[in-house]
Amino acid sequence: MKTKILKFSMLIVALVMAFTAYVSYETYKSIQDSNYEGMLITSDVNIESLKQTTELIRGTAFALSGSSAIESWRSDNSFFLGDNKESSLNRESLSGEMQRILVNNNVWNLDLFDYIAIYENDTLLASSYTKPISLNQIGISSRKIYNIIKDRSEYVLFIPPTENDPVLYTSLRIKTDFKNDDCLYIIGASGEDVLKSKLSSFADYKGAACYIADNEGTIYAKAGESDLSDLTLGKIARLKNGKGHREIRVDNTPYELIKKPILADLNFVYVLPKAEVVKSTLSGMKTFLLITALFAAALFIIFIFMINEVKGLLKTTYEAKLLHDEMEIKFLQHQMNPHFLFNILLTIQIKAKMSGDETLYKMISSLSALLRAGLYKDERGMISIAEELKYVEYYLWLQKQRYEERLTYSIDVNEEDIKACEIPRLVIEPMVENAIVHGAENLENEVRVEVNLLSAGDDLIIHVKDNGVGFDPEKIKKPGENEGRREKMGLSNTNQRLKLLYGERYGLNITSKEGEGTDIMITIPKKSFS
Repeated sequence: MKTKILKFSMLIVALVMAFTAYVSYETYKSIQDSNYEGMLITSDVNIESLKQTTELIRGTAFALSGSSAIESWRSDNSFFLGDNKESSLNRESLSGEMQRILVNNNVWNLDLFDYIAIYENDTLLASSYTKPISLNQIGISSRKIYNIIKDRSEYVLFIPPTENDPVLYTSLRIKTDFKNDDCLYIIGASGEDVLKSKLSSFADYKGAACYIADNEGTIYAKAGESDLSDLTLGKIARLKNGKGHREIRVDNTPYELIKKPILADLNFVYVLPKAEVVKSTLSGMKTFLLITALFAAALFIIFIFMINEVKGLLKTTYEAKLLHDEMEIKFLQHQMNPHFLFNILLTIQIKAKMSGDETLYKMISSLSALLRAGLYKDERGMISIAEELKYVEYYLWLQKQRYEERLTYSIDVNEEDIKACEIPRLVIEPMVENAIVHGAENLENEVRVEVNLLSAGDDLIIHVKDNGVGFDPEKIKKPGENEGRREKMGLSNTNQRLKLLYGERYGLNITSKEGEGTDIMITIPKKSFS
């Protein structure tokens, strides 16, 4: 049985561990997927914001290219050049239109540009600024960019920041026609924070890099503190764009990559170590893991209690079966020992020879009724108190015929409804037999046996008293091989039987003193017999 309990326990533990592992894994995946989904949503929001910003920067350049002053230049490429008054007025008109367009496009309020300069070939025609910067600085800075773009074939260019010049430049080249080499160049200078500020929300993960790069891998803005070099980040930027996240490996280290287009030639790139994703996911599981640990601890404690309860139940069942077997084999079958039966039959024999009176008839009738009551073969567990007292009356009356004046007895029930209550079969009669065995059979003086039944709230109290030789109640708990073992076993078994049926507070309470007699108090619940 212990082996079965152990196997069952191990099975339960294994099932709980498997279930906990499954729930933990599913929770981990759910939190991880939620983290990835959050990153993708944030990246889409940032890409949309970056797209609007870059389009507004380019759109401002295109808006300037459509001003009336520039349109006039398209018709007459000498519109801005020369030292005459008219050319000066035309340049002033260009500056005024530049101011109006920048204000109307809300460029100044959004701080999209530090300054904007317009060149005709290598001549600076006009400029406007939003940050504290001198015209001389504007001239030097814009001239440097002009020298870079003047020989380029592209009409629209983004010039990335450098270590020495952390400014993003936007340029637009305008021609009057394809036959003329004269060009206008609109150059806008945007501080690094214009694009970098859009990337800051991704800088929370340790080792992450969030940046904007073109299709060639040139980086225009970057946030985060990645250990990866700009050269490596540039290589990553040349990978294909994707809709979601994907895993890449850099020097055998796994990274998560999100790469999506902002414009046709600009991309949003986000690279973070896979280990940081795992760390973040586990951090999000702290509450779950705490609850799981508490649940596992509670389950373990409950499980231990269940095992103890099962063990206790098995022990109780086993003891009850042993007690039942012993009661059936030893107690019920041998309760009225052969010595008693022999003496009664001998008494009947003597009285039969001596007379044929009514007493003899009653003795034989009582003995027959007692045997017919099923003391050996009746399988009922419960009987009414009235029936139990009837057996007690038969037994005491027969013993009275044997001992005559040496034995007196009484049966007193203080409430009539007590007789309708139930009692386990053969509880009172064995106590009465003990009183006779330790009283009349061992004493020459008069023996008195009293059976009293009374109510005590929801309980019944039954006293079986005698004035016999008495005994030490402690010896009942450890019966030896000495004389009286059977009687002590009968008391002990009856006590255990009642406790198994009703609980620990029920059973026998024995008061006895050697030479003075015994009082056996039986306590059982008060229940009607059905």
